[in-house]
Amino acid sequence: MTPSAEPTPTAAAQSLAPAGVLEDGEIVLLAIKPSAWFVPLISWPVLLAAGVVAAGVQFLSGVLGSPAWRHTLLTACATATVLRLVIAAVQWTGRLYMLTNRRVLTIRGVVRPVIAGCRLKQISSVLPAAILLERGLGLGSLLFDLAGGDGAELNWLHVNRPAEVLRTVQEAIGRAR
Repeated sequence: MTPSAEPTPTAAAQSLAPAGVLEDGEIVLLAIKPSAWFVPLISWPVLLAAGVVAAGVQFLSGVLGSPAWRHTLLTACATATVLRLVIAAVQWTGRLYMLTNRRVLTIRGVVRPVIAGCRLKQISSVLPAAILLERGLGLGSLLFDLAGGDGAELNWLHVNRPAEVLRTVQEAIGRAR
């Protein structure tokens, strides 16, 4: 569902919520997934480490000749890279950010979804944030500051069109108050 100034609830958005998540009379205003860039953005530390190790192995094998351990280490780097990307892709698949007329929800998990939510009235503020890589890709994150609590589980990471999504969330919070 595309965020807009006046979100229009649809049956498709309603159906995205796992069974039993929505309360009676609760309407989904916005249901989005993180950008597909989520996968490399959460994987970059492992990708960088594997790249550094692989480059080091290549350098040392050039200096010391062709040691037998070179193939093993390069295979381990490639395996770590692929494994991390597969895990990140599964994490992306099972992640959904949902705004209803009453709550903000973050749903994570494929087999057994973990649902973190908060009533709109309990949100003190929503702060936009973007790391350098996000800014370059036109992405951003929304950090929820909750009255009397930590909203870390609720944060929406690596979303497309963050300014538009932020405006939609802030309007929903304003209507709820």
